[in-house]
Amino acid sequence: MCAAINQSDPNPANPRAAYLPPLRESFVMDLRPKILVIVGAALCALVIAAANFAGLLLARVIDRDGEFALRAALGASRGRLIRQQLVQALLLAAIGTGLGLLVASWVTPLLVSLSPEGIDATGSAMREFDYAVRLDLPVFAFAAGVMLLTGLGFGLLPAVRASRTNLRGAMSAISRGATLDRNTRRLLGSFVIIELAISAALLTASITTTQYFQKLIREPWGFETQGRVAFNIALPDRLFATPAAKEGELNAMLGQLRALPGVISATVTSPSPMNAPRDLISFNPEGAPTPGPRGFHFAYERGVIPAYFKSMEEQLLSGREFLESDGPDAPAVCIVTNAIARRFWPGQDPVGKRLKWGRLDGPRPWLNVVGVVADMKAVAEPRDGEVIGMISRPVAQMLATDPGQFDEITFVVQSEGKPVSASVIRAALARADSRLAAFNVVSLEDAAAHSRVTERFIFVLVSSFGLLGLILAAVGLYGLLSLQVARRKREFGIRSALGATAKQLIQLVAKQGGSLLLLGFISGGALTWAMVRLVQSQWAEMPTPDILAWSGGGVVLFAAAVLACWLPARRASRANPAEVLRAE
Repeated sequence: MCAAINQSDPNPANPRAAYLPPLRESFVMDLRPKILVIVGAALCALVIAAANFAGLLLARVIDRDGEFALRAALGASRGRLIRQQLVQALLLAAIGTGLGLLVASWVTPLLVSLSPEGIDATGSAMREFDYAVRLDLPVFAFAAGVMLLTGLGFGLLPAVRASRTNLRGAMSAISRGATLDRNTRRLLGSFVIIELAISAALLTASITTTQYFQKLIREPWGFETQGRVAFNIALPDRLFATPAAKEGELNAMLGQLRALPGVISATVTSPSPMNAPRDLISFNPEGAPTPGPRGFHFAYERGVIPAYFKSMEEQLLSGREFLESDGPDAPAVCIVTNAIARRFWPGQDPVGKRLKWGRLDGPRPWLNVVGVVADMKAVAEPRDGEVIGMISRPVAQMLATDPGQFDEITFVVQSEGKPVSASVIRAALARADSRLAAFNVVSLEDAAAHSRVTERFIFVLVSSFGLLGLILAAVGLYGLLSLQVARRKREFGIRSALGATAKQLIQLVAKQGGSLLLLGFISGGALTWAMVRLVQSQWAEMPTPDILAWSGGGVVLFAAAVLACWLPARRASRANPAEVLRAE
């Protein structure tokens, strides 16, 4: 198609190739790595819950060692004992799945309202193709299948443990009130270490995403948003066939907007200042080496009118803004952001330098740099590769070279106090030309607040999974220590009778919990490192956890572990020697 266009119209401004993404990719775009983060956090929470489930089933099997040994002695086969425990595990998994799906039906609408899809009140292409988020039969079937397989897989180990019970060893252990054997302690401890490790990784990731989100929020836009409203206007070629007609229409609309009561300024730009600029321009700075193999650099391109940067309060670092004299017949000029100036002219005055539009051997003109402005926030598309700053050009000159580029253009109106209402804007535009209407009317302050809704949604989900993992890990540690204390009740009674103080008994239990916590946090550090490397390979903007994230995750996990250890330890310290020995 591009070849046919260039053959019929050999205009150097024509595109040489086109990228046609699949429909699914146009929906997903740069969300794939972010979805990976959410799925990874959910998977971590699932593994923690599954390990907790297996540990609780194993603890139940240990408490019933005598029963299983007696069943085996009376003729029950190993297969029968395994089937009995698997049925119990599947029944518990089914009940838990049902309750979980019920909770999901309540929570999903809340999460959707916080998601980018829920925030977008104007609608989106996803809704046009019926991609709305809902809990339907395929979702229920998938969730139920995953949970039942998880229950079957993690319930198998306790079932095998129940089938291997020795009658003599089990009955003698019960009669003595003996503690757990070494293999059982290691198995239960490994479950707890897994939970603590994954919980540590989730907590560290939660703090890291919090820092990343705060950094995005605090990052300056490079222009002022207060008291400004933006809207789009379509200028189709069938109504305005020439560049002069489009420019005249823009001036007429600006005149009506500037005459409104309370309006301080009105300006024009393309694309919208709040959106990531999708218009790219290829260029080569004069005197700089040509990058290979494509032969040019990329920058975002913006079309503006005179006094645009003053109207947006974007700082002019050097040079001048565009003038009315920078028209189609004047030399081609541009204004660059500070990122381009620092990159190609460090320590020099960029004003007066030149940029070649396109390749050095191409037919496009040189652009004279007449000003440098502060950097603007922009969200890069990973597929574009390295994009260096932004190059702004006068709308009048851009209309002359490519009038079709301005089929849609953005107006920004600044007013005193509250932004101008949509009805007032539409009435002013109707006075200029009744054929045109404003759409996508939005306050820049509201647009700025909603600009990072995807990252905020990831922050909410990862933090929720981190909190859930912390609670489950604390419950797992508490369950293991409670089982240990219950099985060592006779030992604690004897120690107390021989002079052990309550403090010493608490330290004895806390020592075991502390060793599990240490192993869990060390394992969690290695897991966090692997997770960060995986995420950064897909999402380069995600930062590496710093000392605050590591220490914060450790402190929170330590506090939860202290609480989980303290309750069983306090119970152990209250062991009454007389009651324990009387029970013997």
